[in-house]
Amino acid sequence: MTDSHDTSVDAAAGVDGALTVHAPSPLTSAGFDVLPAQIAILDATGTVVYTNETWRAFATDNGFVGEVDCLGENYLSVCATSDDGTARTAATGIRAVLSGDREEFAVDYPCHSPEERRWFTMRAIGFSRAAERFALVLHLNVTEQKLAELRVRRQNDELETLTSIGGLVHELVHAVFDRSSRADLEATVCRELVESPFYRSVWTVEHRLDEGVALRTAAGVDDAFRDALADRGAEGGWVIRDAIATRTPRVRRDPGSPPEDPVERAIAASGPVSYVVVPITYRDCRYGALVVESTRQRAFSDRECAALATLGETMGYASSAIEQRTLLYGDSVVELELAFDGSDTFLADLSTYTGGRVALDGFVPVTDGTLLEYVTVEGADPGAVLAFAESSPAVDRIAHVSGTDGAHRFEATVSKRSVARSLVALGADVSGATTEDGRLVVVAEVAVGTDVRAFVEGLELRYPAVELLAKREVDRRGVPGTNAGVDLLADLTDRQRSIVEGAYRAGYFSWPRESAGTEVASSFDISAPTFHQHLQVGLGKLLGALFDPREM
Repeated sequence: MTDSHDTSVDAAAGVDGALTVHAPSPLTSAGFDVLPAQIAILDATGTVVYTNETWRAFATDNGFVGEVDCLGENYLSVCATSDDGTARTAATGIRAVLSGDREEFAVDYPCHSPEERRWFTMRAIGFSRAAERFALVLHLNVTEQKLAELRVRRQNDELETLTSIGGLVHELVHAVFDRSSRADLEATVCRELVESPFYRSVWTVEHRLDEGVALRTAAGVDDAFRDALADRGAEGGWVIRDAIATRTPRVRRDPGSPPEDPVERAIAASGPVSYVVVPITYRDCRYGALVVESTRQRAFSDRECAALATLGETMGYASSAIEQRTLLYGDSVVELELAFDGSDTFLADLSTYTGGRVALDGFVPVTDGTLLEYVTVEGADPGAVLAFAESSPAVDRIAHVSGTDGAHRFEATVSKRSVARSLVALGADVSGATTEDGRLVVVAEVAVGTDVRAFVEGLELRYPAVELLAKREVDRRGVPGTNAGVDLLADLTDRQRSIVEGAYRAGYFSWPRESAGTEVASSFDISAPTFHQHLQVGLGKLLGALFDPREM
């Protein structure tokens, strides 16, 4: 049994006899009203002859001017006169449906409100009734689907960007090790990053305690920025200072309003920008920071910052390697004489406790944080030195190596309060140290070109009372035991070199022997066979470099 009204569209006289109104049956209308889509029926001319409850509610909620049911409005005329290209496209498609040229037409369009972003799909489906052509037009809210698509698209774009940035950083990580100087290294990084499509400008900066931040190397910046940073570096740059001090990358988004920091005002002078400050560090060495600017939306995600942080760490490691290479093989070094008055150091503590004069003869690393330090103590009883070791938190163990009534040599395993370790961590070599009456004087060597002021400031973080007594450049050409002999050690591993030097300083090669192999092995916390293996291989390489240099 069927009801002819269930699927029919009736015709009745309009309000003034000029409009023919077509309406579904009450049952069909009730069904349309519960649908979430906005539904309208257009006659062959494009005039609205029916709308459902969802249509009327949407018109009411969005401040439609006029009758919210829109009956009698010509849908095609409204679309055709719109400035919106999508509306005109919709009108063209609906005409094709009403003319019978196509059965369906659909288009997606945005319909944003002041409160939210919205998207809809408009679909027109043609049908005929009683020889008259109609179009059922529905508008379905597809905002959630559209937002999901945008999220996926954004994630894909970000992933593609991150992949490209990761590849760029990977190439730079390898490239920095080919640089011969820190200036060349930093210039390469800045240039390559700016030539990519991701960054507007890149620069390196240093922070000095009494002068603020100062530009070192840059790409993508103009003279106005250089001048502004030179003028304002002492007053601002607090984000940069914090990143260097905490050794942690810092991200600054475009604030949208003029920043208070003078350095940030200089950065923002060329337009809206976000930037990240990446510290350039290695161990205790602080080489300033890499500042990377970008105008991209959502720049500097966690993954991007992690990649740039890796680049900063690599720059720090490469900078240290360049300094060490210059220090080892350079014709000249810069010799620094440093005083540590009343400093909390193993050497000063030992001198104060025993009342003797203490000299550091040499040291070798055992682990990353522990050194074997070889010291000569004059004017003190050996028993007092051993008693000091028992009470000192800095000394893990101490052994008497040799000595006479006037001077005694000791081997100490030092894990704390080691000024030698602090200096090495800053890229220096220690050529000697003496302490008497609580005053420690150290002679250290750094590579030519080292920023001595920054070096001393790095020491001041650990030893506030440190004083630079003298600085001089020393020509080492032709000086025995300096860079002329470095090549002899070039093929030894760090472990082999430590064990060969440790055995020498412990008196293993003296006659009569001052330390047995088992004793030296114990100092390195290894077995005697392992000690002898490293020693023999190291000596073999050392003697080979001496007697057969062309074969090395």
